[in-house]
Amino acid sequence: MKKFYKNKNFISILLSVVLSFAFVAVAAYATTTIGTNVDTGGTLTVTGATTIYGATSIGGALTATSTLAISGATSFAGNASTTGSAVLKSAIINSDTGAISFGDENLTTTGAVNFATASSTSLASLDSIKISSLGDTISDIQFGTCTVTIGSVTASSTAVADCAATGVTTSHQVFITPYITDPTIIFSSASSTADNTIQVAVYNTGTAGNVDPADNSWAWMAIK
Repeated sequence: MKKFYKNKNFISILLSVVLSFAFVAVAAYATTTIGTNVDTGGTLTVTGATTIYGATSIGGALTATSTLAISGATSFAGNASTTGSAVLKSAIINSDTGAISFGDENLTTTGAVNFATASSTSLASLDSIKISSLGDTISDIQFGTCTVTIGSVTASSTAVADCAATGVTTSHQVFITPYITDPTIIFSSASSTADNTIQVAVYNTGTAGNVDPADNSWAWMAIK
């Protein structure tokens, strides 16, 4: 009879251990929260929402099929990919050997994103950009062409004309590449005087009297 109770106790303990492992496995398969360092040399795959609070070093591939949130510094030696959202609160991603891919989902961060190098085979959209620490911030670049109709210019005088430039505002700095076929007409200045308009000025040197130059297509660029 004692042997039966011993076996019964052993079976109870065994079932408890098995159920505990099963519970942990189910919990890990769902929402995962990691508060300490994670160091893996293999593939890390998460299928539920995942939040990592500590520093994370991943030597293999990272695949997330749901939301991936990282608040600490993160280093990837392998590939990182997610089909869900990726939220980086203060992370710096370094990938020396692998690619980082977010598919068609957005990459959102409330902190700085630092790139040693960056490339894209499709459209990359930024609200503003700074080329170097000493450079000015650029928030918009527009460019195009327009046909400038100057009309008759009195000898030894200046005439102005408008260049239609969609997207240009009075806050832009404008640059013009004039195309003037009459040698007595000289380009003198350009400015954005109104939205979608660049005003250009030319000077008639007067060597041929009054001149009406041909209407030509000018190239322009505007930076803000």
